[in-house]
Amino acid sequence: VFTVPKVSAAEINQGESLTWVTASSAFDSNAATAATGDITGATAFAAEAAGAGTASLAVKFTGVPGTVKA
Repeated sequence: VFTVPKVSAAEINQGESLTWVTASSAFDSNAATAATGDITGATAFAAEAAGAGTASLAVKFTGVPGTVKA
């Protein structure tokens, strides 16, 4: 488990898969709309819940490659 940057406005539940947002270099909720270059899929999941206003999150990486949004 690693502590990584999180989009501060995101509400993330424990166990939720995450989206890597390239524009902000941070993880966001899987409900976020992916933009070009963002990575989605089962690459990482939240090891803890994190509410709006927090800047970091404990994440477990799965080793599964994600999908880069074209």
